Amino acid sequence: MHILFVEDHRESADALSFGQRSSFDSAVAVLLGARLSRAVVVASPAIPTVIKSLVIVFLHRVLARAYVHSLRLESLVVGVEQELFRGGQFNERQLLAASVTRADVLETVRKELGTQGLEKVSIAILERNGEISVIRKETDAAVTTSRP
Repeated sequence: MHILFVEDHRESADALSFGQRSSFDSAVAVLLGARLSRAVVVASPAIPTVIKSLVIVFLHRVLARAYVHSLRLESLVVGVEQELFRGGQFNERQLLAASVTRADVLETVRKELGTQGLEKVSIAILERNGEISVIRKETDAAVTTSRP
């Protein structure tokens, strides 16, 4: 039941609600699953459990709409991108804060740029969704891949 509810919600919601699958979205989905599973195993009454779940969904949507209009709230809920590498230097503080290793960045470079070293890399950024974007030097386009 809870899987169907979450999936139905995701399909019917606009891009602001569960649209980007951020860590906040994942936390809300787990919370909904935990809440609704109690109704499935009859550990909690069904009607109040579903009502509480709808309140969670409503609050999630309100918060998602609010952070569209507030950069400060958006960075608090969704996070900000972190520059991991620029100009031949790794940013050790950002790597540590993001729990990303040099090997993670090098793996992305190997997979997406087909090179062993960082000679062709201008910037590597950890995006808000957990992907590492690698921007080539000069006029080449950015390449994005999922974080391991």
